[in-house]
Amino acid sequence: MAAIQGTRLTLPRVNLSEANDPITRMTSVTIEAPDHCPRYARPSAGERCRETLPFWLQDRLLSVGLRPINNIVDVTNFVMLECGQPLHAFDLDCLAQNRIVVRTADEGERFVTLDKRNANSIPKC
Repeated sequence: MAAIQGTRLTLPRVNLSEANDPITRMTSVTIEAPDHCPRYARPSAGERCRETLPFWLQDRLLSVGLRPINNIVDVTNFVMLECGQPLHAFDLDCLAQNRIVVRTADEGERFVTLDKRNANSIPKC
C-alpha cells in the first residue's frame, strides 16, 4: 500500500522474546542461507489440529482453489494469501532431529516434495 500511495513503509514493532520459551528447548531453526532467507520461523507449541472453522475461512480458501484441510494448515494458507508471504506449519514429531535447517540445495541434490514426489534441485547459478 505504501508503494501505491507513495508513502514510506512503516513496519510494525515486534517485541517477542523467545529466550524463556519452552519450545526453544524442544526444537531449533537454523538459517544457513540468510541472503536468500533472512528470517524463517517461530516455533510454537500447543496447537491442536481441528476442523477448519469458521465457514468464511473455508469459503475464502475454496474461492482461490485451495481445499480446506485443518485449522493449522488453513490459517497458514490464509495468511500466505493475504500477505503474500509463504508459510508452512510443521509437526514437531515429524521433523528429523526436531529441527529445521534453511539452506540452498547442493548442485544435483535430490529431495522429496510435500506431495511425496522425487525431484531434482535447480542447479546453482
